[in-house]
Amino acid sequence: ELTENRRRMLSAKSRRGVLYVRADRLFAEAPEEVHAAVAGYFQAEPGSETVISHWIEAHRPELNERRQRETKVRTGGRHHDLVAIYEEQNHRFFEGALSLRITWSRAAKKKKRQTIQLGAYCPEERIIRIHPALDQAFVPEYFVRAVVFHEMLHHVITPSAGRVHTPAFDAAERAHPDFARARRWEEKNLKRLLRY
Repeated sequence: ELTENRRRMLSAKSRRGVLYVRADRLFAEAPEEVHAAVAGYFQAEPGSETVISHWIEAHRPELNERRQRETKVRTGGRHHDLVAIYEEQNHRFFEGALSLRITWSRAAKKKKRQTIQLGAYCPEERIIRIHPALDQAFVPEYFVRAVVFHEMLHHVITPSAGRVHTPAFDAAERAHPDFARARRWEEKNLKRLLRY
């Protein structure tokens, strides 16, 4: 079965002795040796994973372009306009040089939540996703600005030695004028966000 699964390009399940394979639709256009490697992959044949990985990497630009087209962007919220916040931060701190997209992410409402990821940046799609829990009346705009700025920094500052939040990243984030009060606000209001 051909799919458009962003996380798993190949998966399979065995039912009554038959292997049902789900593959990203990119594989429909793959040459015969890649199809053979896919078959070998599910039989743990040596070298099959390497062939598949090379095929995927060779088509990474096409995959990223497709994913960008398919991502639905929702920027207007009830209380906060992400585009306005992003553009203000871009001009104020990055000289308007960044060309990223931003959207509210989708999150199922849960009554009991242990953690919450307020923002995320996907470099392949060049998109920032902000948790909709921040689009509530009690959330101040300066806090949303701080979260958006944090995600913009992920585009600008390259991870080093396996660390995403490097000393350079932390220093740049702390230099933001909203950093200190945003941290204080988060400490006082995290439980309210977790209830979203």
